[in-house]
Amino acid sequence: MTKQDIRQAHTSARKQLTEDVKAAKDAALTGAILEQAKGLKVAAYSPLGSEPGGKNFVEELHAVAAEVWLPLSGKDGMLTWSLYEGPESMAPGALGIAEPIGEQYDSTTLAELDIIFAPALAVDKSGMRLGKGAGYYDRALAAVQPRPKVIAVVYAEEVIDEVPHDSFDQAVDSVITD
Repeated sequence: MTKQDIRQAHTSARKQLTEDVKAAKDAALTGAILEQAKGLKVAAYSPLGSEPGGKNFVEELHAVAAEVWLPLSGKDGMLTWSLYEGPESMAPGALGIAEPIGEQYDSTTLAELDIIFAPALAVDKSGMRLGKGAGYYDRALAAVQPRPKVIAVVYAEEVIDEVPHDSFDQAVDSVITD
């Protein structure tokens, strides 16, 4: 399967999850993430409706982590990062995703964190992650030295045998699923 085939299949499968099934999957996945994040400085993401985590993901993470940094979609496929300081510190960003409105930093700030929780549509057993196709996270991760632990966040059925990848694609260190 091509990257686009996998993206389409997994996006469609996520949309077909019932509310109850998605809520149960998100609760299990979020519980595992919270265990990893306790007292640490982490980067995460603000999940869209079909993405793993659910609507309270960022707030729950904020309750246990020392710091939570969230991405902002920038020009030319670049991410900047800002510290999450509660729901009142969020506003819709360029792509309609909730983003923090505080001071922004480039991706090199991620080197000071303990863990990066990266969204994905699929990940394989060798750690190759498949995102939505714009390369935001690949560019961000390539800029970070030293790089903290990067954990892909997917549903269990999205861990597949092989993710097609190119030389610029960045592998993750591990995976958290439901």
